[in-house]
Amino acid sequence: MIKTWNTVNQELVAKSIGELTFEEVLRPEPNGTHFEFTTKSGVNYRFEGWKTVWEYLRVKPSTLMRNGESVVSAAQFFCDIQPETGMNDITLGNFFEEMHNTLYSDTKLKHKNANALVKELAHWSGEKIQTILNGHPKILLNKGRVGWNTEDLDRYSPEAHQPFKLFWIAVKNELLNVNLAPGMTAEKILEESFDANDLQAFKSTLISKAIDSNFTVLPVHPWQWKRYIQIQFAADIAAGSLIPVGEYGDDYCPQISIRTLSNVSRPERMDVKLPLSILNTSCIRGLPAKHVEMGPSLSANLEALCHTDETLKDIVILKEAAGMTFVHPGYKKVEKAPYRYHEFLGAVYRESSMSKIAANEKAILTASLFHQDENGHSLIGEYIRASGLSSELWLRSLFETVVVPLYHLQLKYGVGLVAHGQNIVLILKDHRPHRMILKDFHGDMRLLNELPEVSQKFFSALQKDITKLPPHYLIHDLITGHFVTVLRFISAVMKESEDMEEGRFYGILSDVIELYKKSHQVEVDSQIDLLQPQISRVLLNKVRFNIGYGDSDARPLPILGSPLNNPLVKQASQL
Repeated sequence: MIKTWNTVNQELVAKSIGELTFEEVLRPEPNGTHFEFTTKSGVNYRFEGWKTVWEYLRVKPSTLMRNGESVVSAAQFFCDIQPETGMNDITLGNFFEEMHNTLYSDTKLKHKNANALVKELAHWSGEKIQTILNGHPKILLNKGRVGWNTEDLDRYSPEAHQPFKLFWIAVKNELLNVNLAPGMTAEKILEESFDANDLQAFKSTLISKAIDSNFTVLPVHPWQWKRYIQIQFAADIAAGSLIPVGEYGDDYCPQISIRTLSNVSRPERMDVKLPLSILNTSCIRGLPAKHVEMGPSLSANLEALCHTDETLKDIVILKEAAGMTFVHPGYKKVEKAPYRYHEFLGAVYRESSMSKIAANEKAILTASLFHQDENGHSLIGEYIRASGLSSELWLRSLFETVVVPLYHLQLKYGVGLVAHGQNIVLILKDHRPHRMILKDFHGDMRLLNELPEVSQKFFSALQKDITKLPPHYLIHDLITGHFVTVLRFISAVMKESEDMEEGRFYGILSDVIELYKKSHQVEVDSQIDLLQPQISRVLLNKVRFNIGYGDSDARPLPILGSPLNNPLVKQASQL
């Protein structure tokens, strides 16, 4: 047990050195075959690793030495670099709580992954693969889940993969904001979570509780019900405007994003996204009413746009069928109350990836591609070998399937998507990149501040509720969201596991981008050119160091570091 605990501590320190080098908090220097740095507190760290073209380090965890002795404590590491991070003692204490939660879950995951080799994983479904993924690659404490105890983790975490039923409540219609996609009804929504027999039994329970057409029923995460809803909404329960019904229907398991649940009883049925008032990665994971309400219209209109364009026609949009929110009536009167108090209760029904794929296809998160097993072998490498393609041809197909359509959406239509590894789903056919799935538009879709005329008919009615950005900001939804958050890690894994130099990786990507511009006769402004010499260095972990763990009326925003040399530019010039 101690060996595993020491290993996950070493791996967290290794990841932290890598990311904090990228975020310019630490500045290790090469020294012979090693890197090393001395903290402001006078502690020397020495390790083996290599520097990527993105100016971050891939550190070999087992080589980490602190003042000449093997590193075994992440807590000691963060104490050592406290002056560099700028965290005060209050923030560092809270950081430790989140860190220990992460290490606890990492230990569980380490035991689970001991025999999960990529040769086997390559044949798993995308949903099953999510149960063994390590989580957000940039956020240091990616399994913080502050608010959950060990029983909650064993019951509701993605890696636990324990099916559970949803808790159902009924809310007076006038209190609930409900948005249904055209053709959807409350009955059809219920059929997504109940088979015919269960639905009949559920309706009998509703009748016994005098729940009639004046109420709408909606699901709640069982943990959210126990911890928050029945306490915070006690007045509504007492008044009979919110009626508990109980746990019923199909079984669900969480995806890696925790809030989004997959139907495991009937996988082709819709996913359900529910609020969870826990701190995980960057924020409290509630559901903002503004974004939920526009989901059905936004996803349907984006699909309609894609169907009009040859470059976008193969994109699959996971449309949202229903969005329901109930903002707490008391907190609603306190406009600048912490945002979490406004996001307790709601639900989103969204098409599942499983409903969109054929028998010879599988849908995987793009974040899955940089997974490495305990032997250091990569999942992307296994897919490449199984496909029969060369690494170069497989990657070219990946970039044509994902990067080109996302860039085209921005250039022609002024639509930006925060294209991180959970929002972008890759459909593989015979292990080869085939199509792309887009999902989850709650705050992760933005529009150009001066929307092109061709896009007006799709988004004009929704513009007031969608974030609008100038071109040079919008393009970073692709650069930071996908290049820095996904491709940065894929290229590193391709070098380590598949012996492909990063220069060749980004040379292929640059070539694909240039061919797209030529074939579409696109003249790209320098501000939004993917081959611009420098790009913004967006920092996430430094935000937590700066703001601490206190409440806020809005979600934290990232900050910028010094400009980052664009690794695509050098490769493009050599083509």
